[in-house]
Amino acid sequence: MQAGLILEVLQEYPYSNGCKLFEQMCEAPTKQWFPPEDVPNLPLMYGIVARKP
Repeated sequence: MQAGLILEVLQEYPYSNGCKLFEQMCEAPTKQWFPPEDVPNLPLMYGIVARKP
């Protein structure tokens, strides 16, 4: 089923806000959690903007 929305923006973020997704993650002073440097850089959070025409 389709919702009929038009995707305008899809933003990927290399961190998660307030959510430690796995044990080795490091917390920044801004409460963002980043994977350790030896883990490949994958998006951990997405921002989406869509509109209904």
